[in-house]
Amino acid sequence: CNWDEKVVPYADFASSEVPLSPSDLGRWPDLLQLPTVAAGIVIIYQLPDYDPYAPPLVLDRPTLAAIFAGNITWWDDPSIQALQSEWVASRLPHMTITLVTRKDPAGATYTLKSFLAKSSPAFASSTPVSSSPSWLPLIPGMRQTGNSGVAVGVKATVGSLGYCDLHTAKRLGVHIGDFLQESGAVVKAERASIEYAMFERGVQLDVNNQADL
Repeated sequence: CNWDEKVVPYADFASSEVPLSPSDLGRWPDLLQLPTVAAGIVIIYQLPDYDPYAPPLVLDRPTLAAIFAGNITWWDDPSIQALQSEWVASRLPHMTITLVTRKDPAGATYTLKSFLAKSSPAFASSTPVSSSPSWLPLIPGMRQTGNSGVAVGVKATVGSLGYCDLHTAKRLGVHIGDFLQESGAVVKAERASIEYAMFERGVQLDVNNQADL
C-alpha cells in the first residue's frame, strides 16, 4: 500500500493494493497500471449467543456508513433492526458496537472507505478515502494487524463488527453479513456474488476463473 516515489523511476515492476491516482500516473507518463488480483471485502460480526445456523445479519449502505462514522453505536439501533428478519431483530442486544479495524495501512481499508464514501455524502465529507488506518471521526474500538488479525479480533469479541477479505472470513469461521441493495435484493457475500460484481464492471472470467484483461 505504501510506495516510495524515489523508487519509481528505477523500478520495472511494482505492486500495490491501492490504485494510483490520475495525478500520480500523470507524473510518470510511461507508467502503466494494470489490475491483477481482485478480492471481496466483507463485513464480519460477533453477537452474543448467536446461533451459527441463524439468518445472517443484514446491512445496507446508509446504515453501514453511519456505523463507521460513529453515528450508530448500539446493536439494537432501529436502523439496524429494520433491516433484519423478525428472528434476528428480536435478538439484537442493547450492546455497544465494538468496531475492529486495521492498525496497518491496507487495501481492505481503502476499499471499504471508498465504498462508504460513495454510499454516504456525510461519510465522504468527514473521512478521507485512503489506506490509512485512521478514521475520522476517531471511532472507538480495536485495532488489529492484517485481515487475519481483524477476523480473529471479531471472532473473540462479543458485540464486535469489522471487515476483511472473504477468504480469510471463511477460513477462520467468522460470521459474514449479507447486504441489502438499493434494488431491495439481499446479496450474500460469496464467491459467486463477487464474480458477478466483476462481470458487471466488464471483467470476463474464463473456465479457470482467470480474467482476460
